Amino acid sequence: MRIGWIANGKSKHTKRWTSELAAIGNDVFLLHLGKTTKDDLSDYPEYNNVTFMNIVQPFGANHLTRMVRYGIRKIMGDTPFNKRLAKKIDTIAKENDFDVIVVHGMQFHGQVSGYLKNVPLVIILAGSDIYQRKKDPQTTMEYQQAFARADIIEAQSMAIIKKAREDFHFNRNKIKVLPWGIDFKRYPFDRINAQIPYMKEKLHIPEDKFVILSCRSMRAIYNWENILHAMPLVDDLDIHLVMIRGLGSDADLQKAQDIISNLKLKDKVTIVPEFVPFDEMATLYAIADASISIPSSDNLSDVIWEMMAFRSIPILARIPAYFEALDEKHAIYLSDRSPASIAKGIRHAYNIEQSQSLLEENYHKVSENTWEKTLQKQMEILNEAIERFKSHS
Repeated sequence: MRIGWIANGKSKHTKRWTSELAAIGNDVFLLHLGKTTKDDLSDYPEYNNVTFMNIVQPFGANHLTRMVRYGIRKIMGDTPFNKRLAKKIDTIAKENDFDVIVVHGMQFHGQVSGYLKNVPLVIILAGSDIYQRKKDPQTTMEYQQAFARADIIEAQSMAIIKKAREDFHFNRNKIKVLPWGIDFKRYPFDRINAQIPYMKEKLHIPEDKFVILSCRSMRAIYNWENILHAMPLVDDLDIHLVMIRGLGSDADLQKAQDIISNLKLKDKVTIVPEFVPFDEMATLYAIADASISIPSSDNLSDVIWEMMAFRSIPILARIPAYFEALDEKHAIYLSDRSPASIAKGIRHAYNIEQSQSLLEENYHKVSENTWEKTLQKQMEILNEAIERFKSHS
């Protein structure tokens, strides 16, 4: 199959999908609407059947033309540019004989998809593209148009589909819910577990500490400041918090360091300031007795499956999608995202009884939904989109 994949080429999800679809024999064309560098793409596996294309914005060549683009956007919005980009993508699709186009995430680039012609279309909802979307008339119109144009609208959870349908009322028969499985080939548990002493030494964590991993980036949507402010409320517990910076800015990192200093948490908290590669992230999960994810909104994130795979106690915000993976018997759901509620959740995790059997049940559940099964189901969805397009074209 020849697949056009429109998404942010720098995203770890894009890299995984394009490389894995290529690995099972598809020709994949990654269309990144913007510019990438060789460094952005350096960690892609090399496949002869993956083609990278930077689809540059109209009037983006230099400072003068970008000023022209700015003026047009101020008067007419993004619609003229989206239409022009769609024509360019239609030409690429025809020249390369695409069987189907997949748009991963509506935000920023997905609005172009409503203008595409003559090719089957699958839209995969990301989460923030629905929960955090702009609600101006143009964006709303282009979302509605894209959903009407799509042959299939896919998401990891029914919760995000439900929210999207509340806003856009698209046909139920377009819906496909596909939770992404864990790629257990990427989790060599014996080797990862062997790295635990090294990782604890690197992070200056005493051997007998109960380790809590704040596994989301230090960005406002993930409420990481509240996690730090919860730590003085559990000062009597023998715990250590590991917080990853992830996509947090330099200003966020400095703010975190200031909070740690002001609250005298230096011996209780370790910030991982650099970007964490996949292997090290797996080891962080392995050392974590409990992991915490409390975003303001979310889809059924990979972190949920990773907590389950590494038998870490999940401490979670009451995100509707999360309940599709873990009920209240198998996770600690907070009443809200306040420091007091977070502290209560940490205390519960620290004192939980019979947690091992629950965590084994979590592992068993996630191990049944493998990445191989996810790929197979995705291919079935793409084939169904092609057949649907043929039936009404």
